[in-house]
Amino acid sequence: MSKKVRSWILMIIIAAGIALIPAPEGMDPKAMWFLGLFISLVVGFILQPLPAGALTFLVLTLCAVLKVCTLKVAIGGWGSNVAWLVMSAFIIAKGFSKTGLGRRLSLIIVKAIGTSTLKLGYAFSISELVIGPAIPSYTARSGGVVYPIQIGICEFFDSKPGDTANRCGNYFMQLEHQMTNIVAAMFLTSSAINPLGISIVKDITGIEISWPQWAMMCVVPGLVLVLTVPFVMYKMAKPTVTKTPEAPKLAADLLTELGPMSTGEKWQFAVFIGCIVLWATSVWTKVDATAVALLGCSVLVLSNTVTWKEALTNYEGWTSMLTIGGLTALSGLFTGLGIIDWLVSFFSEKLAGVPTIVVFAIVILFYVYSHYCFASTTSHMAAFMAPCLVILLGAGMNPLLASFALVVASSIPGGLTHYASGPSPIFFGAGYCKIGEWWKNAFIISAIVISSWLIFGSLWWKLLGVF
Repeated sequence: MSKKVRSWILMIIIAAGIALIPAPEGMDPKAMWFLGLFISLVVGFILQPLPAGALTFLVLTLCAVLKVCTLKVAIGGWGSNVAWLVMSAFIIAKGFSKTGLGRRLSLIIVKAIGTSTLKLGYAFSISELVIGPAIPSYTARSGGVVYPIQIGICEFFDSKPGDTANRCGNYFMQLEHQMTNIVAAMFLTSSAINPLGISIVKDITGIEISWPQWAMMCVVPGLVLVLTVPFVMYKMAKPTVTKTPEAPKLAADLLTELGPMSTGEKWQFAVFIGCIVLWATSVWTKVDATAVALLGCSVLVLSNTVTWKEALTNYEGWTSMLTIGGLTALSGLFTGLGIIDWLVSFFSEKLAGVPTIVVFAIVILFYVYSHYCFASTTSHMAAFMAPCLVILLGAGMNPLLASFALVVASSIPGGLTHYASGPSPIFFGAGYCKIGEWWKNAFIISAIVISSWLIFGSLWWKLLGVF
């Protein structure tokens, strides 16, 4: 019997077993059917008999067929603001890769400050910070923009997998793998999972987190990490090449090869700046973040910077939209079927007398490190964010603080392993680092990241009046 068949059998047994349990008082009678399907979906995310998007599509179809919800509810997530924000951001990201603007911006930063290996580390980190808000796919951002530049510099300094890996390549690969996940948490649009997170928060708490609110809450703890992680990784990876005076010259030569900005790059840059400004000022303009992203896409298509065919054939974008839109619909059913209210009441009773800070520490550590069992941050968030948020609310934690702590923590585990997220196979697969060192350093960085968010994040959020 193949692994795929065994996976399907296990998922069916789990779904059927839970569905046969009577619903507790206070839940909709259909709630156990839904929980059976949902928990089976989570198991499927781990065992992967099908891609996550296909599994989500199947579970939503079964929800409609089994009358767990109406067809309108089952497909409603694909018409949500969240789904279209993700799709639009991927089309904008396509413009970055097609025009080469992302590469140009990164090379400009390398040219400006890349005179040492450590400074190059900061140059790559700043590149992530600059282009992060407009490219929600950190696989495209790090693997498509930064990685080729890193490989070029590694080859220039004769750093190749094997004996010369520690010249600089080992440091660059590990650092970029961590920084792309750190930046993913800093902006609402810097990771495709972030809109899903705010959708789950809204369904459970009713709280809406806007683009500027997200950016404001992340600016201090995020910048602390941008400033500290390149140095910490430098000390752990210990590159033997420390001075790189040739790197700015190499970047300048590559910029010369690129030539002046093309018309497409100028349109892309205008859309990039325009979206950032409109997102940042949405508190005053009241223009929805998704509407801004759709406007950016429209301008790119009208200017032929991204063709309509390229928009329609953006596989990663449409796959993310279908997956996240589907998961958005499923998360709404937790509330609609009375599951959230029942769980909050249950945990409020069971956790009475337990200090909130103790519950918070346990939940956050579980949420981050349970990701060792997952190869996708989207699947991990879909599986555990709602239950973890319910537990924190049951413990009496401030709803906004609990919500934001979890959406930020959702990006941290993306750097834990060589399979944790989309960029992981790219940077580990380059062959510069052994698996033991990769896991050890990633765990240390995760501890630093959690500490930074807890210390600097808490102080900053206190000043902002969040709690």
